[in-house]
Amino acid sequence: VLKQWRSQTRRKEEENQFSIKYITENMEILQKIVSPIEEFLYKEIVKQGLQEYCEPQYHIGTKRVDFAFPAARLVVECDGKEYHFTDKIQIENDQKRDRYLARKGWRVLHFDGLMIRRKIDVCMEKIKNNLKPYIKRKELNSTTKPNKNT
Repeated sequence: VLKQWRSQTRRKEEENQFSIKYITENMEILQKIVSPIEEFLYKEIVKQGLQEYCEPQYHIGTKRVDFAFPAARLVVECDGKEYHFTDKIQIENDQKRDRYLARKGWRVLHFDGLMIRRKIDVCMEKIKNNLKPYIKRKELNSTTKPNKNT
């Protein structure tokens, strides 16, 4: 029991050290992020060492996107269920926006909040797979296989 408690305590200390370092190193960027699911995804981007390629709240023409990876011309959008999936007008606006970004030469990935919270590994796998042709780094070589159903 004592070993288990020490292990849990050590793990919590490591998580706290990461959180403190993450917040202090990313304070300016975190102020730009506007939703909890964006923050959750960005934290994982940092954990995987991809923050140098990522621009939160990036402007492309007249549009602002949640995350852009300019070197790969990749946009990642974090979609809240209540806003992006239930409002017919918003769905149409998102589709128009995606077409606009495509005309500008950008590819768009959409992840809903549940996907980001529950299957962050799948989200990151898709992001890394889209970055591979443009960014040559060992962080992009992952060991997990993407889920083909999502």
